Amino acid sequence: MIENIIKEAAGCGACSNWYHSIDRSNLLEKYIMNVDWCMESGYPTRETFVKNTSEEELLEHNIYNNRAKEVVFTGGKYIFNWSDCDLYIPEWAYGTIHAGNDTILNITIKKNSKLYIYAYSNTLIRIFVESNAQCVIYKKSNSVIVNLGGDIIIKDDKH
Repeated sequence: MIENIIKEAAGCGACSNWYHSIDRSNLLEKYIMNVDWCMESGYPTRETFVKNTSEEELLEHNIYNNRAKEVVFTGGKYIFNWSDCDLYIPEWAYGTIHAGNDTILNITIKKNSKLYIYAYSNTLIRIFVESNAQCVIYKKSNSVIVNLGGDIIIKDDKH
C-alpha cells in the first residue's frame, strides 16, 4: 500500500525527502502539510484515498473526500479533494478551505462567520453568504464561482 503511494507521489514530482519519510501513521499529515503542492499536482487522487484510508481517518484529519451530505464547519482547516460537498458554515465560525481539483462545493455561510477559500483547478463553488459574514475566495483562472447571494471577495490566485 505505501509502496503504491510512493510510486504515485514520485510520478507527480514529489521530492525523495517527501516520499521516503512516509509511513502509515503520517501519510495524511503529509498531505495537509503540503496541501498546495498536492492540489496543484492533482495528487493524491480520490482513488488513492479510497484504496489507502478509511472515512474515519480522513475525517480525523479534516479531509472530506467525495461526501455528498451536509458538513458542519467548526473551525480549523478543511480540505476537500475531488468531491461533491454541501457545506454549512454556522454562526461565528472561522477557517480556511482548500477546494481541490474538479471539486464542486455548495456553501452556505451564516452571519458573523469568516471564511477563506482556495479554489484550485476546475473548482465550482456555489455560495450563499448571509449578512455580516465575510468570505474571500482565491481562485485559479479556470475555477467558477456562482454567487447565490451576499458579499464575497474574489481574488485571482497567482501562486
